[in-house]
Amino acid sequence: MAKHYYDIPLKKTLEFINSFKSDINEIVKDKKLRYKNSIFGKSYYILEIEKFINFFKIDKDLDNSLKVIEYLNSFVFFEEIFKALSLDRFKEFNKSEKKEFLYAFCFVLYKKDRGLFEHFWQKSFLHYYSTLNKSSNITINYKDICFALAKNRNLELKESFGEKEKEAFFKIFVDGKEMVSLKGKSIKVLRKRAYRELLKSGI
Repeated sequence: MAKHYYDIPLKKTLEFINSFKSDINEIVKDKKLRYKNSIFGKSYYILEIEKFINFFKIDKDLDNSLKVIEYLNSFVFFEEIFKALSLDRFKEFNKSEKKEFLYAFCFVLYKKDRGLFEHFWQKSFLHYYSTLNKSSNITINYKDICFALAKNRNLELKESFGEKEKEAFFKIFVDGKEMVSLKGKSIKVLRKRAYRELLKSGI
């Protein structure tokens, strides 16, 4: 797992899994129940994706938002979640079973602790989306992420940039405190790097 920009509540989620092992084992053993719960669990999961792309304004670029939605519904992403939560301890699933089981797990988590369900997925989405590499072909707008988080926390972000002695500089202030200061050749490049650094430091 890559470095966390925002910590996923793994400890709380693992504690939840241990507390509700009997409910989880039930959907492992009963295929019909797992299938039924997966249908509703998937709908709750998809709604969390919608909240995520709306909150961080990812949906303003339709093509890019579709790529993000596809990624968050991909086996690659689900594999990361399986590893993080050690879900393979319940059973060795094949690809199609893993998706069904994870959606069914979403149903259990949502019904038993909706707050944790929302917290876990929003933090997971933010972490994995923010740490995607260029090969994913997904555009990450670090500025939009930072401003959305700042607004949610009543923080004021301000930029300061320009050129001095033929060198570009870019600074970000949070509530008047300088948080990021970079120098380079291009303000455009520095802006992206600066917001990425701000997110990484934990706004």
